[in-house]
Amino acid sequence: MSQISTYEWLDSASRRLGDARLLVAHDRPETALSNVYFALFYACKALLLHKDHDYKTHSSVIGNIGRFSSYRTRLDTGLPAQLQTERARCDYELVSYPRAYVERRVREAQSFIEASQAIVQ
Repeated sequence: MSQISTYEWLDSASRRLGDARLLVAHDRPETALSNVYFALFYACKALLLHKDHDYKTHSSVIGNIGRFSSYRTRLDTGLPAQLQTERARCDYELVSYPRAYVERRVREAQSFIEASQAIVQ
């Protein structure tokens, strides 16, 4: 199996975020929040690959993104972990989040992805 490139990860991140926007528009905030999480997970995979690191587990990817000072100064490196927790609560505890909250998370994720794209250019 071939290595997925940094740009492919970022493209997938953008697509997942677009899916999240559609889900919010169709009043599916919990499913949208899950897609927001995956969008940031993919962006984090891209950023780590950009530094020649390839972690396999979600917790390793999310946990290691803040290791790099260059990322901490340009990104909210705590956001992916927050979204990981929120996604798990939606999926496994059936917690509901208000639409406005999820819309804010979509905007935050958009900023994270845009900054990630600028970093890897």
